[in-house]
Amino acid sequence: MKEKISIQNSKPLSEEKKSKKLRFYGDRKIKNQATYLHRTYGVSIGFTDGKNIDYLLEVKSIKKENENYSYRLTRKRFFKNGEQLHSFMDTLAEKSVDCLYPLDLKVAQNGEVIDVENQSDIEKRWKESRKKIAKTYHGEIVESYFNTMDTAVSTKENLYKCLANDMIYSLLFSNIYIAYTKEFQVEMLKEIPFMANYKSLVFNGMQQIDRYVNTNNRFSIYYKGDLQPTNQLEKGHLDICYQLDAEDYGLLRIDGKATVTFGHYEKTIDFKIIAQKNLDKTKENTIKAHKALGIYDDPNEPEPKWYQLWKYL
Repeated sequence: MKEKISIQNSKPLSEEKKSKKLRFYGDRKIKNQATYLHRTYGVSIGFTDGKNIDYLLEVKSIKKENENYSYRLTRKRFFKNGEQLHSFMDTLAEKSVDCLYPLDLKVAQNGEVIDVENQSDIEKRWKESRKKIAKTYHGEIVESYFNTMDTAVSTKENLYKCLANDMIYSLLFSNIYIAYTKEFQVEMLKEIPFMANYKSLVFNGMQQIDRYVNTNNRFSIYYKGDLQPTNQLEKGHLDICYQLDAEDYGLLRIDGKATVTFGHYEKTIDFKIIAQKNLDKTKENTIKAHKALGIYDDPNEPEPKWYQLWKYL
């Protein structure tokens, strides 16, 4: 029996009416102000051959230091074609990848990952998982897979390269918090891991920010780029639309499509990353942090009378 993650779809930004202008910081720059972000994103990836992958990815801000954010990521409920994993290789891969989570990433001011902060914890978890998996799975294929994982988690550099091969991390942590030109755009290269065992594809295009906020209090950033041709790949195109919260500039949604042509064959990947409203704990996390800092003002608490003010001095 097939089961599918129910991903809440917000209304596409193009359907919303525009209202006020977006607030910029100095040189038409936007900054991530979602200091206490705690969202769960529904991730959906569709391939030309009909295969679909769906899962939930929880992202929680755990620290901000020198304009860099640290996030803790946890992956949940992984489905392939609407079903839990059953095949030998899929199950082996899933049991192995589980050791990566929780995953702590340091993200630069522009939105890109610059460090894996808990590599040593991941390596320890993998060693324990390896022992358990080895009791059930045997053979040359398993040993080869074990060796690959041993290398991947052995250093920060190797782990970073491993994550760079996952399209979702390239999209979720992207170079969007930057300064834009007077035309509200900037020329940019984007690297997207498109196929397994193949180096990331490079697209050259334009990233443009919509300077108007919609009535749902969101704004959008668009990217359109063409593939830099390689010996095997003739042409390709990448379209991405990011939707952000106009208050704190936190990411709410990503929609896009990447297409590459090999001779007469065309391969397409569609992707969606959507913040799940019913699982959003950002407000709760913000209140908790403000209370700890002693700066929380309860909106439900009545204003003190003039003769009660001495209590607050």
